[in-house]
Amino acid sequence: MKKILLSIIALTTITAQSFGQIEIYEFNDPTTDYSGGEYEMSAFAVGEQHVDFLVKNSTGSDQEWTITRTRINEIGSWSDYLCWGAFGALGDCYPASTMSTNPWTTPFNEKPTILNDASGLLKIYVTPDIMPVDTDVTYRYYVGPDANTQLDSVDVRFMWSAGVNENEEGISFNVSPNPANESLKITANQVGNSTVTMVDVLGNVVLNESMSGTKSIDISTFNNGIYFIRVESDGLKPKTRKVVIRH
Repeated sequence: MKKILLSIIALTTITAQSFGQIEIYEFNDPTTDYSGGEYEMSAFAVGEQHVDFLVKNSTGSDQEWTITRTRINEIGSWSDYLCWGAFGALGDCYPASTMSTNPWTTPFNEKPTILNDASGLLKIYVTPDIMPVDTDVTYRYYVGPDANTQLDSVDVRFMWSAGVNENEEGISFNVSPNPANESLKITANQVGNSTVTMVDVLGNVVLNESMSGTKSIDISTFNNGIYFIRVESDGLKPKTRKVVIRH
């Protein structure tokens, strides 16, 4: 019982300290932190698409992390695989044939050690075999010590170029305060009727409601952790923001 209690305390401490302390950057853009957000990638033809992310450990201690890939919106005939390891080291690559389940997590016994203030390298490969019609395909990549403890994530959304309206503007909205305690306020600039969806790190929808301009949400009964807020409105590209709830 004592060992179990100590394990729970240790895990709780790691989780609490990790809120907002994982940074995720596209390899060629060290200025934009995509942790808890979305990276948009245009696909121009069938064939393999590739993007690399640096996953920075800013927790204050060395960490061993797995990657969990979840297909949020998928086309069944597409295939995907990834490579994961400490930056500067030889990481492990996992072929598509081993990643057939959804979600799928890198093996627990192959977790790389990401030193404090250093980064892991996450290499993502997706192969479209058909051109989707008016459909974006989204994969989410969670970072955490195991499949059940996911500390942060990045969404990769593949947009088919033939279905993208170059004149379409994205929604601009703010979430405050962040971290939040009892309530939070969503303000969507120059947006009329829209839909706000809030999910936890496991992908569970905890709120799905309409809004017009602004909306206040009572979060006093929500569990501590990281959540993702997505605002959608007709004619505008939806956007996602990360918020931390800490009572």
